[in-house]
Amino acid sequence: MNFLSPSTTQQGSALIVTLSILLILTLLGISAMSTSTLQERMAGNARDAEVAFESAETAIRAAEKYIESIATTSVFNNSAGKYAARGSSAEAWKTEGNWSGAVNYSISSTVAKSPHYMIQIIESTLGESEEVNSGAAYGSGGNSTDKPTVFQITARGYGLSPNSRVMLQSYYGRYF
Repeated sequence: MNFLSPSTTQQGSALIVTLSILLILTLLGISAMSTSTLQERMAGNARDAEVAFESAETAIRAAEKYIESIATTSVFNNSAGKYAARGSSAEAWKTEGNWSGAVNYSISSTVAKSPHYMIQIIESTLGESEEVNSGAAYGSGGNSTDKPTVFQITARGYGLSPNSRVMLQSYYGRYF
């Protein structure tokens, strides 16, 4: 009778199966880790964009406060920079050089750069369909035929990194 010893019948298949399972688990772990890293970066970028949006919105509110504080529109006589007549440069906010004269609004936050804004007075008269004609308007002194002076406010806000930037535009009307 020829009995084979247990060590001679094993062919090493357990080692191959174990290494295969270990390889599959390693690939699953690497995939999960890269997915989690990507999601973390996306959440950080979304937060950065939200901070930039809030920063730009803060600058718009500061510009609106400024408009409410002025007595006349005589400050809008210069051609570029923070306060300008709209005139021929209706899209002054598109020219990067105009932003060097914009108002920097300091906020107590950890943004990369302070938000800034520029205000342009819209000199054209409002058209028939755009008229503000809803009775006695706020600040008009009760005369319903008064038309507001309309301002275009453009603000740029930055997020936690200088690469995230949001630009907002608002129109603001005031009766003088």
